[in-house]
Amino acid sequence: MAANSRLLCRLLSSSSARSPFAYGEPNFAAVRQSGSFFADNTRFIREVHRLGDRLVLHRPPRFGKSLFLSTLEAYYDAANTAE
Repeated sequence: MAANSRLLCRLLSSSSARSPFAYGEPNFAAVRQSGSFFADNTRFIREVHRLGDRLVLHRPPRFGKSLFLSTLEAYYDAANTAE
């Protein structure tokens, strides 16, 4: 069992192993095209729309703020209506 754990740790920490999660990727279109996993925050779009003109996102670094803004951009962009 310990050997399996060490092997798993080595695989996850190696630079050649690609994570299935979109860690640090701020572009929603790139995340969708790559097929990576990400936290789907589209359920908050209605709340953001209700809040109006001013919105402040207070979250720690690497918490998905830029990805969420990119998601909003893709949602409201008329050029993306076919997608």
